[in-house]
Amino acid sequence: LPLRRNAFRQHLLKQKRDEPPPPPPVQGPLARVATATVRPHAVDTLKSQYAALFQGDGPYASTPGFRGSVLLFDESKNSAQSITLWDDRAAFDALAGTDAYRESMGALAQQCFNGVPEVAEFAFAGAFFPDDGPPS
Repeated sequence: LPLRRNAFRQHLLKQKRDEPPPPPPVQGPLARVATATVRPHAVDTLKSQYAALFQGDGPYASTPGFRGSVLLFDESKNSAQSITLWDDRAAFDALAGTDAYRESMGALAQQCFNGVPEVAEFAFAGAFFPDDGPPS
């Protein structure tokens, strides 16, 4: 019986090793999508801090290669989703490597989120709005 267990374990280990490699990083225009659970009663704080980061003198707004962002909120799940658009990975990496980014994201997470946001990256395929533009 111990031989069968060991053989089965070896079989499982081999299967794990044979998994395909992860896909290569997104090239070209990049959309980063972050989803987080928002602390109760922190939605207004999230909106105001998000605006401060992405508009005017905020660290995102002044970063070369940053193209814009959208903040979405699902009240039924107390969940927020942020979509940021970038010329390429290098543009985001330039911002992510700064102290201002780390400090502002740390403060935002501490004040507004439960847990760590989940982040996914996509190739940006386009934005499509009516002639009068996106909702404000």
